[in-house]
Amino acid sequence: MHNKLLKSTKAHKRASARLSATAALCAALVAVGVTPAGAAARSSALASGTLTVSFGNGSPFISNFNPFSATANLQASGLIYEPLWFWSMADSADNHGWLATSFSWSNGGKSITFQLRKGVTWTDGTPFTSADVAYTFNLLAKNADLNPDSLPITSAVAHGAYAVTVNFSSPAYTDINYIAGTTYIVPEHVWKSISNPTTFANANPVGTGSYEVSKVSPSELVMTANPHYYMPGLPHIETLRYLYFNGNTANDLAIESGSIDWGGAFIPNIKTTYESHKGFIVDAIPAAIANIIPNFTKTINGTYNPMSDLAVRKAFSDAINRTSIDNIVYDGESGPINDVALVEPLFSGITAPQYMNQRFTYSDAAAEALLKADGYTMSNGVMKKGGKALTINIYVPDGWTDYQQNLQLLTTEEAAVGITINVDDPAFSEYANIREQGTFDSMLEYYGFTPSPYVYYKTLLDGQNIPPAGKAESAGDYGRFNNAAFNSALNTIATLPNASQQVPYFAKIEGIVAQQLPAIPLFDQQGDTEFNSNVVGGYPTLANPYAEDVPIAPDYAWVTPRLFLK
Repeated sequence: MHNKLLKSTKAHKRASARLSATAALCAALVAVGVTPAGAAARSSALASGTLTVSFGNGSPFISNFNPFSATANLQASGLIYEPLWFWSMADSADNHGWLATSFSWSNGGKSITFQLRKGVTWTDGTPFTSADVAYTFNLLAKNADLNPDSLPITSAVAHGAYAVTVNFSSPAYTDINYIAGTTYIVPEHVWKSISNPTTFANANPVGTGSYEVSKVSPSELVMTANPHYYMPGLPHIETLRYLYFNGNTANDLAIESGSIDWGGAFIPNIKTTYESHKGFIVDAIPAAIANIIPNFTKTINGTYNPMSDLAVRKAFSDAINRTSIDNIVYDGESGPINDVALVEPLFSGITAPQYMNQRFTYSDAAAEALLKADGYTMSNGVMKKGGKALTINIYVPDGWTDYQQNLQLLTTEEAAVGITINVDDPAFSEYANIREQGTFDSMLEYYGFTPSPYVYYKTLLDGQNIPPAGKAESAGDYGRFNNAAFNSALNTIATLPNASQQVPYFAKIEGIVAQQLPAIPLFDQQGDTEFNSNVVGGYPTLANPYAEDVPIAPDYAWVTPRLFLK
């Protein structure tokens, strides 16, 4: 992948993906525990062998396994610390109990009670109980820095050893994926003595997950199977060996050579350079979109930001030949994109009819007309206003080679209408800081990998409780978009347990996105993941999409223990 964690995605026609994700998450007030799904069970209960993995990590590995830290290793979230429930990001209708076996809503969506799995122990041998769950949610309630999704938690109360109720200040139906699916439970007996859980690096984590940390170096992370893991027969593989590569080139060569068993990388001409080899499998399940994210802050570092101007955003979008970019960079695999920034077909169930088949237009004439109506004039091929050239800085991390190629093409396309593009590609750590501080004109970033359209839009564009540019923001609305009507519709959806009631409010959100362009979609993100099937089996496929197999929490952690070596 682009040395990030994902790639562009090829749409397929799975009917189940057309179900409303919100219906799957919210329509039922009681969820019943089910047997974990996944790859076919192996006969051996003993883990063995080594799996070599490369996920295109953006930075070297560090000894940080704090699941509340934005800079922690991915493996902290799911493989070490686990959530209560699993919702597949590949199939919106698919969900299973994890640390919990069932849950039920009460008090008009202001309370949820979980029944917990019995027989689970922490890796230090201490029993896992409801006290750990209550402690984790109360920790989030008391510390906003540990609660980036702003869950309205008021309290959590344990009922005996295996039941816990979490209470909220407002109905939280549509926060269920945050509450149960991406809140990672930590052990009270360890964390209660941590003076500052926000900065705690947690180099020697104690979790309930399928794997334990064995070795950490900048270039390699080694994990070993938890011998006391509670899910029968899992995991199958004894050792996970994660490798770090500085950029796509070295990573691609390792994957193409067959020395990587499970990879996630952007590989140019992937069908001929990788999939043409016998047993080399490319798996692609659609779940995300790559967007140009404009910043709505008018002044960035003392300089006027032209992307805060709607006319500029619209002209910028009109000048993009998305089909050309797709054909040149992705072999035409990403397909057409809608103008409401929704993943298709996953979220087709909540797409308003007027936007179902609406696509972006490509017109230099329209772009120039918009800019001239906005006060710009063309001078020697450059649009200017007040004597200043229309210049936009776009950020992308160094090493994300396909994104860099996208921006090279986009630079040429924008120049045709007089817009000058400067591409800034700092190291990932610097990029992440700029992104979270909001000190950019625009950036090329991907969003998605959630089974809920509510969560998707909330992460992408929820401007509530977002600090101004210059102060760190980790929840997702990096462009500081803050629209009252958007926020109101989002908040109303959160109070409605019935998906059919929510659809009209999603239509309002879609209208705002189409009109205001707070995200400018470029293409479906390739979800291609590479497997050497000569070595490994049990991974998700289009025929059995039991989870996304890209390195996004928590799906990758649901997949990992279900893989087996041949």
